[in-house]
Amino acid sequence: MPKTKVDIDKIMGFGSDENRIDGLLHDETTEQPSTKQRPTRAVLVPLSQIVPDRFQPRAILLTPGVMDEFYSGKKNVYETAEVLLASQDGDPAVGREIGELLRLGESILADNQIQPATGTWMYPQGGKPYLYLESGERRFWALALQAVQQGLSRDPDNELRLQVLEQAAFSRRRQVYENLLREDLCAIDLAKAIASLVLEAMGIFPDDNSAEPMDYFRKVNAIKRLPDGLLEKVATSIGYSSSYCRRYLRLLDLDDNILRFASLYRIDEGTLRTISEAPPQDRYDILNDAIQKKQTADELRAAVEEAKSRRKRQKHQSSNGAIFKKVKSKINSLVKVVDDHPDIGSLDRIAAEISATVKDPRELAKMAGVLEKLSVGLRKAIARRQK
Repeated sequence: MPKTKVDIDKIMGFGSDENRIDGLLHDETTEQPSTKQRPTRAVLVPLSQIVPDRFQPRAILLTPGVMDEFYSGKKNVYETAEVLLASQDGDPAVGREIGELLRLGESILADNQIQPATGTWMYPQGGKPYLYLESGERRFWALALQAVQQGLSRDPDNELRLQVLEQAAFSRRRQVYENLLREDLCAIDLAKAIASLVLEAMGIFPDDNSAEPMDYFRKVNAIKRLPDGLLEKVATSIGYSSSYCRRYLRLLDLDDNILRFASLYRIDEGTLRTISEAPPQDRYDILNDAIQKKQTADELRAAVEEAKSRRKRQKHQSSNGAIFKKVKSKINSLVKVVDDHPDIGSLDRIAAEISATVKDPRELAKMAGVLEKLSVGLRKAIARRQK
């Protein structure tokens, strides 16, 4: 992926002037959190007083179940970090991510934090103030993992602290800008970043406590027609063409499992575009197989085409099966009528009655031919069974 050239003036110059944070966190009250203006300054904030933004574009390490427990308050930051540490042996990509975070945490503890995170203090009605993290989530989890691994204090007065540059108001555009400056931004994260800029420019913000993050980003593809020039303006601000951005936005229509998998393994846009052409029920397995076998682009394309052909054959076979079932039902009905009504006489009489109601002799001949061929086929099948 080419390095992103970000024009921060253009990013900050379009979209709503209001930096909203509606319904992002679990809160027993119906009132939304409010912010209090305070001078910008760098502070050290205890990890237990920080909440990351679950709708940020960069890949979030937490699985959906773990994410829900953390953001609903069922598990605190340290309990969640314990779950993450325990999961690192289950998947090589997860293990790699946690390993990188642990090394980042070691570096922060050894050399102090060079670049502060950014965030905004929130004051929910009837709740305790917390620092809502705008950027620096990886640094946050890096310290939490180190605290758990080293058995450090979890007491609010002595726990590890994250250096945060306080902001007067939360800015999703500023958050996206920080993400876009990273050279290791993967295809899915770039797609979410583009979606964030488009949605904010249209005044569409996350507004449901229970909403999955991907459901928010996918809203961009549910918009039938974007305002004229909007996508072009977004694309120009981040150094891409509008057609390039459209290709990335289409990736968001893949299901959540594939998107998370693609983020963890940092799958490129071209590979995911090929995967999207496969039958939906085969996409995850094809992608997983491609990663495990380190397939080339041609091998991946062949796997997708084979899956499409297989599903087409299965559909044809399923259609034939329905036809066979229908024919069998009709024949069984005929046999049952004959067995249940001996008073109607011989089959010759039935044939005569049918002949009397069919005017075209060619139609009668066709009926007779089908029944004769069916009879021959049934007798062959009986003979094979008797061998």
